[in-house]
Amino acid sequence: MTGKPRARLGSRAARAQAAEDLQALSAKEAKKGRARGRAAYNAELEAGLDRQALADALARVLAEREAAPAPRRRRGGPQAEPLATATDRWVPIGPSVVRRGQAVDRPRVSGRVRDLAVHRDGVRAYAATARGGVWYTGDGGATWAPVGAWAEPARTVGGSNLADACGCILVNFGATSAQDFVMVGTGEINPVELAHGEWTSGGVGVLCALDPVGRAAVNPWEPDAGLAQLENLGIYRLARHPAARAGSAAGGTQDVVVAATSNGLYIGRRQPLPAVVGPPPLPARDGFVWTQAADVSWQGPITDVLFLPGGRLVACAVGVGLVVSDDLATTAAVPVASVAGLGLLGRFSVAGPTAWTEGPPAHFEWRTSGNRLYLLGETGPMAISLTRIPDASIAAPAAAAVSGVTNALWQIAPALGNQRDYDQAIAVDTSGANDRVFVGGSSAQAFVGADWGASLWCYDIVAAPPAPPPPTPFIAQAAVGISDTAAPPAGAAADTAGMIGNSVHGDVHAIRLAGTGAPSPQVWIACDGGVFASERSGVVGSFAARNTGLATLQPVYARSHQVNGHLVGAGFQDNGTQVRTGDTLWDLQFVSDGGGVAFVPTAPHVFVNQQFGGVWRTNNAAAFVAPPLANADVTGASFYSGAAVTRVPPVGATPARSRVAIGTYRVWLSDDVGVAAPNTWRVLRSISGQPVAPPGPGFSVNTAVGQAAPVRGPIRTMKWVPPPGANDRPRVLLVVHQMAVVRYTESAAGSWSTRAWRIDNVNVAIPRTTTLTDVAPVPGTSNFYVATTGVVGADDETLWFYEDASGRFRRTGFRRVLATGPPPAPAGPRDPVFAVVVDPADPTVVYVGTATGVWRGTRTNNQGAHEWRAAPNGPLVNGIPQAMVQDLDIWVDPVTPTPATSPRLLRAALQSRGMWETDLAHPGERRTWIRSHAWDNRRMPLAVDATPLTPPPVLPDLLMDSPDIVVRPRWSLATAPVFGGPTMDPTVPASFTPYRLWTFQTAFRWLHPSVVADGQFSRNLQRLVRVHRRSMAPAKTDVPQIDADVWNDVVGRVRVKPDGTPGAGADPLAVYRAPWHTRSAPDAPATEIDLAETVIPPTTVGTEWVVFKERSTVDVLLHHRDSRPVPANGAWAILLWRSAPTAAALMSVDPTQALAWVVTAVTGVNPPAPAGWGWNRAGGGAGVAWNTLPIPIDARLPRAVSFDVDLAAVPDNHHVLFLAIVGSSADDARLVPTTSAAATVPPVTVTQLVQCWPYAAARVVQVLPRPT
Repeated sequence: MTGKPRARLGSRAARAQAAEDLQALSAKEAKKGRARGRAAYNAELEAGLDRQALADALARVLAEREAAPAPRRRRGGPQAEPLATATDRWVPIGPSVVRRGQAVDRPRVSGRVRDLAVHRDGVRAYAATARGGVWYTGDGGATWAPVGAWAEPARTVGGSNLADACGCILVNFGATSAQDFVMVGTGEINPVELAHGEWTSGGVGVLCALDPVGRAAVNPWEPDAGLAQLENLGIYRLARHPAARAGSAAGGTQDVVVAATSNGLYIGRRQPLPAVVGPPPLPARDGFVWTQAADVSWQGPITDVLFLPGGRLVACAVGVGLVVSDDLATTAAVPVASVAGLGLLGRFSVAGPTAWTEGPPAHFEWRTSGNRLYLLGETGPMAISLTRIPDASIAAPAAAAVSGVTNALWQIAPALGNQRDYDQAIAVDTSGANDRVFVGGSSAQAFVGADWGASLWCYDIVAAPPAPPPPTPFIAQAAVGISDTAAPPAGAAADTAGMIGNSVHGDVHAIRLAGTGAPSPQVWIACDGGVFASERSGVVGSFAARNTGLATLQPVYARSHQVNGHLVGAGFQDNGTQVRTGDTLWDLQFVSDGGGVAFVPTAPHVFVNQQFGGVWRTNNAAAFVAPPLANADVTGASFYSGAAVTRVPPVGATPARSRVAIGTYRVWLSDDVGVAAPNTWRVLRSISGQPVAPPGPGFSVNTAVGQAAPVRGPIRTMKWVPPPGANDRPRVLLVVHQMAVVRYTESAAGSWSTRAWRIDNVNVAIPRTTTLTDVAPVPGTSNFYVATTGVVGADDETLWFYEDASGRFRRTGFRRVLATGPPPAPAGPRDPVFAVVVDPADPTVVYVGTATGVWRGTRTNNQGAHEWRAAPNGPLVNGIPQAMVQDLDIWVDPVTPTPATSPRLLRAALQSRGMWETDLAHPGERRTWIRSHAWDNRRMPLAVDATPLTPPPVLPDLLMDSPDIVVRPRWSLATAPVFGGPTMDPTVPASFTPYRLWTFQTAFRWLHPSVVADGQFSRNLQRLVRVHRRSMAPAKTDVPQIDADVWNDVVGRVRVKPDGTPGAGADPLAVYRAPWHTRSAPDAPATEIDLAETVIPPTTVGTEWVVFKERSTVDVLLHHRDSRPVPANGAWAILLWRSAPTAAALMSVDPTQALAWVVTAVTGVNPPAPAGWGWNRAGGGAGVAWNTLPIPIDARLPRAVSFDVDLAAVPDNHHVLFLAIVGSSADDARLVPTTSAAATVPPVTVTQLVQCWPYAAARVVQVLPRPT
């Protein structure tokens, strides 16, 4: 929304802009108002789960199936090791990062991060995520990888607790990650009040490990987590005693750590522990022993804790205030009287300046460095309290109020939702003689019309002037040069005084400082959108997204595109609606929440999606309008619900059309989406034999006409029953309400009959106390499955099969799938079923998504008998994390499937793990591959498809524009590019091209690391250009314009050393340095989003890039279809190129001779070029023809190999074909390229080669001289 000119007041565009702004405001406020709805939705699904019992039972099932001698617990966590077999092997399909997230300038985002631990150098860091475990970066947040295998220690209570739900993290950093001692407080913080409504999970104690990064293939976590004391609690903070040494069990240096939890203060002491016979058996070891502080004064919620340098313990006790202890909480907590009278409500926090402190030798961590502290809390609605304690070490610490802090930290109006207990953060720094305080809360708008960013603020704390008499002893004022509104260079030109969170995603959970010096040069933020960091002390506009690879989003519903097997859309909890636009790269389409999704079959460019409740949206307003809901629809809708779409075949001259059904507490049906503009809606009546009620004369959605019986409750989801034949009209709709399953059947005359099965009816076998979650029709029959959560504490069935012939619901036996034996053996732990689909290739095969993962079953008769354990049935665990499955979907080739080549893709939406897929039709070959066009997943030979989300008519893709091959100027240049154009002005779009601006950005980002070189004149870039102009000598006017002086001062002056540090003199110019390189990652290979966002061509002709005939670099993106990483230098690419007068001539070249050379080259040699073959080779050397990837690669995160080429000798206006061939040492047998699966027909053109061979792709560019 930002970064574009505002519309003229009163114009049509202005009215549209106002509506857009109002929608953004409504979305933000709706988030606060709807929070309890989301919490209730999640709580209902997860009620009564015993995750440990499920993990143990699943381990027994796997051990039996693998004929193992003893049960072996399968690890869950962010990454699960694939099995040796290729059958049903899962791979992640993202999101590894999401483009266009919610904040000013639409940054890259990921899922919720609760806490961070950052090394002083800002290169190494750990992120503790809400439900996705711990992640590590060794390149300053340029990329992230999951840490370790998450432990599943035996529970004592059981219940819905998670080892990978994190509340906080404490890291003692060694010289390398191998010496890091990591402690994780599991369990998201439990709210003191349910004002924020976010669904949180209790934990399993405190996990500890030395070098968890280096032990990714095994469980690195120590077994002694304090489970008996800490199970099901949320841990707010861990703090180490200043006399302790991390990991030490010796007396004088014993490691002592306290945990502030939702149930009080706990003390962990590390000590030698004896061997345990078991189960499970444990050797003698060192570990923490946790005890709760004995006095009752420590046993209420403690929301923060720290140690002063002298050893005094300081804690935030809810309902009491700030308390201290000088005996490690051995006796009662001592309230600080000066704080007790403040009347702090709910959660509050404490912080002081920190220092990089050694202990033990050569190991460091951040610790409170002095006795001066600050408290952050609230004394009433929009009454923010910031309090300064000059010396907390004395007997009676004094508290001095600080005025001037925003009152909109957690809410923007007293009547609106308050998120104080959910998102709260404070950090204290120093700046000269003053303290500098950073505070973070919910979300805020930096200016009218802005996208919602983080409510993140920076203040310098100054003594109040003596006159006039101040209301408080100290004042928080916008930090000069950081958050003030004054003009640059002295000022920061902030939009709102004090606010620095413009370009940061909302809901701040932690603020961490790093670097050397005062003020700290680095400020890191953990929030609901992942990680953001500033390398300029937090100055407004200096925060950059650090989220690539951080795959922790939580999908709710997911659906595949009907035509394109690559494209998937999904709604994400509190992270909007997204579509898959790359391999693991996704794009945010709509902000706020995301629920049900659907692509319209006969208009597949139309994407329909739910925000929440009765709010439905689309990417194509001309093709879809939402139904005219009544108030009862809005209040009676489920928080999330699924849509149902189906294709109606053509009849005579009437073309094919689509039926779209969505639900509130009744069914809304549209038969003309994509046909009429706008489409129309009808309501299915609950009375049999009556036609649907169409809107029109006499129709009112506020009346009872067409309303279903309200006692059925909100609709959860719905599915169309496939018609008997391909040319038959779909007439049966299955609908799942909260309390009933309803089948709507349309007659030939257009009237509808209904049959309802209410679960509170004694004649329906499904128990009334269960939660209905999904339904799946059995093709070719009137039978169907109903998924449920079962009944807490009972053995009632969780998956039912309805047999139409008898009119009965039959038990499938899934409730006993984890039993130790047949009855009378106990049924085992309850594994709720959240999703169910029937295999379209075999209607006797059913797949269910549960709390333990995905299961396959085979129906053996129509009385409900199923085989769940014997192969090939059972849990599908090959390479997928053990996580709750929110939804399932199966994609099949819409054209007549070819058994040898057509995939059948089962996709699973995993809680906090994103989307995963497996091919049900073929073994999961381990393959390194490359795309021929943007919507290509290389699962089958390519059709020359049009772009699936573009409205017709569209031209077919000619397979000569692979997004995995990009061309950019080679770095470094001896002389800077000339300015060559008018002054670039964001208010005059014609004054610049994206390429000119991108050229400037590639140099400017080395002065301002928050700049994204994407060719967009963003709001942040405008601010930084203004700052730079004012800092020049002589200073220029304060306008966001790039003229020749600014260009020459940046493009012609800024230099950078190869190691990423600032350069001078003879060091290379920064311009055209790889636009993803940073000081912390100066040699990093590009990721998928780097190539998609930060390489811009000079211009295009149609879809063909036009580049300059000069020394260039070609980046080739490699994908690997397996979760097991290919080792460093194990993946490679070969690049061939040639030129011709036309692109068509290049794509028609016979590749036979080149393929013969490639077949030899891929064996690891560098064969001589055949005489007259017409190709140029790039790269290679040392006896090989390829360039290798210097880092590991797996399915999570595609990475690029770079080649240097010289296009200077190519004739003007010629076209250049780049042909890339990729592979790795880990690939299974390489396929021979053939144009047909039925016969060995080799390709005779480059087009055919890249269409049929997953290892090859092409890009054609036109070359022109660079303007001088």
